[in-house]
Amino acid sequence: MTAGCGGMNLNDQIGIIVKTFAGPSVALQDATLAPRCTYLLTLENPTVSKIGEKLIGANRPLDTGDVIALYSAAAFPAPMGMLIKFINDAHKRGVAVLFAEQNLLLDSATLSHDLAAFLSTLAEHNRSQIAERLSRAAREGKPSGRPRTLSDQQIAQLETELAKPKANIAALARSMGVARVTLYRYIQRISERGEA
Repeated sequence: MTAGCGGMNLNDQIGIIVKTFAGPSVALQDATLAPRCTYLLTLENPTVSKIGEKLIGANRPLDTGDVIALYSAAAFPAPMGMLIKFINDAHKRGVAVLFAEQNLLLDSATLSHDLAAFLSTLAEHNRSQIAERLSRAAREGKPSGRPRTLSDQQIAQLETELAKPKANIAALARSMGVARVTLYRYIQRISERGEA
């Protein structure tokens, strides 16, 4: 048994190196986790069950008191809800979760105390997921961002109506099936384009 973060007695630290497109590199994760972990596993989509299965395959079950160490929440390649489920599943087995970059150990005793740090970690995870989706879209040549609400034909109709002396924005919005605020955004873009 080794002493872990916060003086807690822990069995083993199992480092999980996660393969991601836009997250921290495998080499960086390995360099950070290798010195502090008894075991290192490389997974694409880590779940507590998969980690347990891999360890059983190595004749070493996941035990109460073990710690699953991840480089950071940004390395977790699934939505925030899956990260929370991952932590809950670990706690149900009596296993703590360590985010090495933040030096944040989440076990059943400290979870409520470290809630602010945990929420910050979740926000970081969410930002990294958005960055990864945008990166993947750029690599695949897909447009990113919100799709346009108005078609080219509707924008031309809006420009024609704006040229009239008494354009009724509310009636125009109703006829196009959009909110007035949407038309005002398009009017602003049209006026900025006209000034350039």
